[in-house]
Amino acid sequence: VVCVLVGCAVLTTGHCNNTHKLLSCSQIIIAFLCVVEPVCSSTCATESPEILQPKETNMDMRVLCVDSVVKFGDHKLFTHLTGFTYDRFLSIYNFLVPVGCSQPFTFSKIQHDIETLSLQDQLFLTLIRLRQGTTLMYLSFQFRISVTSAGLIFNNWIDYMYLRLGTLSIWPHRDIIIAHMPSKYHAEYPNTVAIIDCTELHVHRPSSLTIQSQCYSEYKSGTTLKGLIAIDPRGAVIFISKLFTGSISDKEIVKQSGFLELL
Repeated sequence: VVCVLVGCAVLTTGHCNNTHKLLSCSQIIIAFLCVVEPVCSSTCATESPEILQPKETNMDMRVLCVDSVVKFGDHKLFTHLTGFTYDRFLSIYNFLVPVGCSQPFTFSKIQHDIETLSLQDQLFLTLIRLRQGTTLMYLSFQFRISVTSAGLIFNNWIDYMYLRLGTLSIWPHRDIIIAHMPSKYHAEYPNTVAIIDCTELHVHRPSSLTIQSQCYSEYKSGTTLKGLIAIDPRGAVIFISKLFTGSISDKEIVKQSGFLELL
């Protein structure tokens, strides 16, 4: 028996009752991740090598989806991929997609293979990219869609989640914050209900010289966007402002962010 290992694709050939067995790269990934049942296909030596070419996209061939992970009861894998338990994922999904809502938003561009993914799988894909930072090419392979479709799904869901989740108030009542303060913190700072800081995110340099000047940060020596974040004494995030251009001062962000109105 001769075994040839190339990357993560293993081709095993041998003479046993005139039968050759071929394990494709995708099948090996399936076996190791335990996402779906391993598939073992037997072919004749005279069969066309076209079997190595990807078939037409369909649900049965999808390597990764919500049902495939839940079907095998691999909740640790689900949490690892998304950062949420399956029950928490369903709660988020039910909030984002109310009962009776078949399509909560319209995609900016029509791609037919997007229709092969359920709304749950689209959210699943989005959370995986947010949690793992995986590339669109990798997600397109896992979900059996084009790279363009993977990008459209991610971008459109991010915009929609911003609108829906942005309506939630995460600022607790002052009495609740004080009641749950750590004892040592309460002894030293009994009236301090929030700890704030401005943070900067590096961005690509805009082509417009005017915007480039507005985004330039002296502190970071580059183009940035700045935002204000506040946490309670236990470390829970209770306020996140919109982003401002990097040239604005921290004091001005506090004034314009709406933070002071919450105190």
